[in-house]
Amino acid sequence: MYNRCATTYQNTNITTTDPNRLITMLYDAAIKNLLLAREGILKKDVTMRGEHLGKAISIITELLSSVQGDPEEEAVAFLRGLYSSMLKELIKVNIHNKTKPVELSIKYIAQLKDIWQKQVIQGSEKNRQEKNKPESASLDKYDRSAIKNTKDSGRVNQAYQAGFMCRG
Repeated sequence: MYNRCATTYQNTNITTTDPNRLITMLYDAAIKNLLLAREGILKKDVTMRGEHLGKAISIITELLSSVQGDPEEEAVAFLRGLYSSMLKELIKVNIHNKTKPVELSIKYIAQLKDIWQKQVIQGSEKNRQEKNKPESASLDKYDRSAIKNTKDSGRVNQAYQAGFMCRG
């Protein structure tokens, strides 16, 4: 009974959540499953490795399908290429049983999550707050500091600025 109620709650939470927050949830789930897959590799637990690696691959595939924009744009092509490369390497993990591709994927997804939260989530909250202000109070609405390109984020940051969006 409890499991059924918990599942219903989780499904309701997912279907009613802001699409931008869904991306954060996907990143969290991908990291969690990659960590568990890595643990399965280290413990030589084939079932654990396979189950969590499969879930991580499914999540990354969903992230790949959520990238929207002109495929000719460098930023969009970069994100699609990054997700595709991760998928290719993670599929090989079942054959070679190496942790390095899993660890690299964790690192990339953690960085993407951080950028997503800083650029998209905080940016959309700022926009929502500005919409609720009286017109005279929002003189700074043309401030472009929220979409500056930082050195440490590089092309990944540009990908978000160029239109990485969640299908809603």
